[in-house]
Amino acid sequence: MSKLEKILHYFPETELPVLISEDHLSEYEVNTDPFPQYFIDEILLDWEKEADEFTEFIPCFRLPAEEKFNTVVYWKGALLRYDFILVTLDKNGELINKKSIASTIVNDNVITVSYTHLRAHETVLDLVC
Repeated sequence: MSKLEKILHYFPETELPVLISEDHLSEYEVNTDPFPQYFIDEILLDWEKEADEFTEFIPCFRLPAEEKFNTVVYWKGALLRYDFILVTLDKNGELINKKSIASTIVNDNVITVSYTHLRAHETVLDLVC
């Protein structure tokens, strides 16, 4: 199995539109298999340089494949910060780009929440460029 196939295995394909927010996290937990520790160690920790032993990851979904790349979204839970991360991969499973597309951040007494609505008329290129 190729590196890309190993990664995509954990992310069910979805169709647009998709609403991404903390309110939908439980749906992803129910509909996806959890990442095994070896996947976190070999793949996610390579992408996530600031993760520690308390950081949690939940696979969410992947967007339909494009000719030259694939896109997956996962949730990352850290101390006082929760993010939905969009990752773009080349056809070999190598990281092209990674960014937070929705988050909840607690800073002192202020909670900042952002979310993303991926619409059907948008392309993945609208998000990754």
